[in-house]
Order: sequence, then structure tokens, then C-alpha cells
Amino acid sequence: MFSVQLIAADLPQKVMESVLKHGTKTEIVYDEQYEEDGKTIYEVTLQKKGYQLTLVLDANGKVLESIKSEDDEEEVEVDEPTDD
Repeated sequence: MFSVQLIAADLPQKVMESVLKHGTKTEIVYDEQYEEDGKTIYEVTLQKKGYQLTLVLDANGKVLESIKSEDDEEEVEVDEPTDD
């Protein structure tokens, strides 16, 4: 899988709008773009108080997966993907 690390300004508007529903631009600590099954996927990690929240989104800003990582703990999936 080929991936590219991004900065917040590189995210498409729809993706950024979805991310901002979960946090602020200043909380973004990691952005990545990659292809999966021919579709562009964005992975954005937000640093929240006491945990990190990783959002996996499609190019239209739909959250496909949401993963909460507590400080010093394992990742826990907090949102199941939906087939809207």
C-alpha cells in the first residue's frame, strides 16, 4: 500500500469538515492519504486530552472507522462503519 503523509491544509474540504466535527485543526497530529481497493482513504489522528482519536474517512468525508487510543493502552474501535 502506498501512502502519503499530509498536512491539514492538504485535506479535501469535505474531509476537513468531518474532522472538525470531532476536534480542531490544532489537535491534528497526523494525516495520511492512501489507496484501498481503488478508493482514496484519509486517516487523521487528533490528540485529545488523555487519548488520541484516529478517523478513517473516504474522499467525501464519510467516517469509515473511528479508533480511540487511550494513553498507554490498546486501540479500541468506537464507531462501526455504516452502509449509508
